[in-house]
Formats: sequence, structure tokens, C-alpha cells
Amino acid sequence: MTEHETSAPSTAESNIDPLVTFEETNKAFEAYATAVGKVAYAWNTLHERLGILFVAVTGCERKVALARWYSLKSDHRQREMLRTAIEATNPERSKTWPEAPDDLIWLLDRARELADGRNNAVHAPVSFYISGSRSEMGAAFFDGNPLAKELEGKDLLVEFAWCEAFAMTLSWFTEHLANAVAFPDRFPWPQRRNILPREYFSR
Repeated sequence: MTEHETSAPSTAESNIDPLVTFEETNKAFEAYATAVGKVAYAWNTLHERLGILFVAVTGCERKVALARWYSLKSDHRQREMLRTAIEATNPERSKTWPEAPDDLIWLLDRARELADGRNNAVHAPVSFYISGSRSEMGAAFFDGNPLAKELEGKDLLVEFAWCEAFAMTLSWFTEHLANAVAFPDRFPWPQRRNILPREYFSR
């Protein structure tokens, strides 16, 4: 993006100070870009760890299992393949960790929930909204983009901070699940961590 324009409906005044507006717009864009980058990083980290969990659940040779995992280009399809592997696992394996089936499916259900927020963050179009000397990024929902409409009226920085924290919480749980499944004699079964609500980040 090389220009800073108010392309969305705004309450811009006719006597805007161009220097202040430019500085504020740059700050708003940098904050937005950083927040989106953190969401993307956290989501990618989660999916890499889900791949390692797939290795542990299937019990296949690591390179073979990961080759199957990476052969699917869709995050959704990868998670569904992991779900299928979990559901097909011999119940005898759960005797060591009886909570395993419920916790593994819980993880995938939460990842599916998070996927919507991640897609909104990464793919929804946005615009600058300017009022006086204040500028912020908001969803460009006025043309009917469905992802942008999901973010209509929301503080993007709050929404994206929630997504990032959600993903990192699931990443932590995924990593510990993979260790417990692969090495039950060495690693304890992890406890689920609470997902922080959006209100936490609005403070």
C-alpha cells in the first residue's frame, strides 16, 4: 500500500491537519499490519504443531506422516485428516490417557472456531477511518464483503489480539498433547487452558 486515503465512509472534517493526519494514519496502519502479522504467525505455529500431533497420533514414521500432512494444501483438510486419525485410533491406546479422545477433539473444535477469526483477520479488506486528527483501521464492509461484514463495528486490534492469544494457547496445548501421546512414560497429560475472552483485550 503506497497511499494513505480515506476510502471508507468517514467523519473526516474539512479542516484536517494534513501532517497530523499523515502521522496518525501511519501509526494506525503500522498497528494494523503488526496485529495481522502476529495472527498469521500464531496460526502458522499452531498448524505446524498440529502436524507433529498427527505424527504422534498415527504412530507413522515422522517423515512419512509429515509428507502426508503437507500433501494437503488446505489447513481445513489437514485438520480433518487429523480428526479422522483420532477417531480411528485403537481404543486400547486411550487406556493410558482416558481423557485423550475428548481433549483431542476439543482441540480440533477450538481450532475450527479460531479459523473463522483468522480468515477474517488475514483476508478481510480494510480502510482508513479518519476523524479530525485521529485515524484508525476498520473493516471495509460497505461493498458487502462477507469477511469484512464479520468485523463490522469491531475494534480490529482487539479482535486480532484475541485471535493471536487464542492460537498461541492452542499451540501450547497441541505441543504438550503431542509429547504425551508420543512418549506417555515421559510426559504427563496436559490440562486445557482457558481461552481468554475478547473483553480481556479491550482493556
